[in-house]
Amino acid sequence: MQPLSLGLALLGLRAAVAQDIPVGRSTLTLTTDEDSRLRSFTVYRPDPAARRASASEVYGLVLMFHGLSQSASVMLDSYEGVDQADWYNFVAVSLQGILTPHRGPATAWNVGNCCAGNEDDGYATADVEFARDVVDYVTSRLTIDPARIYAMGFSNGAWMTYR
Repeated sequence: MQPLSLGLALLGLRAAVAQDIPVGRSTLTLTTDEDSRLRSFTVYRPDPAARRASASEVYGLVLMFHGLSQSASVMLDSYEGVDQADWYNFVAVSLQGILTPHRGPATAWNVGNCCAGNEDDGYATADVEFARDVVDYVTSRLTIDPARIYAMGFSNGAWMTYR
């Protein structure tokens, strides 16, 4: 089944899906207002029934940023995001960087003067705004404990967590 695109405007972003975040793994997209790029992210939501918890359970949220030339899917799989999310009851969200001409055909994050452009070269990407939009998207659909929102990353993605 493909997501239904309704052009929904919500909290400063236009989401390409108009449904709740399902239990399990799914890849979703949204367009940020900041730079009008269609961006994707992979979400893993633990199954409350497996934990014998209520459907309205409060989750933590972990944003995951991949390294240079990697992908959201690889990041989620490589760092045991699914197993850890089940064990510690958090929603794992692995964001996808964009292809950048600066490093050849490689996905990257805008971490200032490296990798996915910057203000000086006219190719800056709004990665911080993308991350904020994803947090807004997830927290508007699931009950997330604001004291349990974290970010982690590998290499270029680790730099992104400092932004």
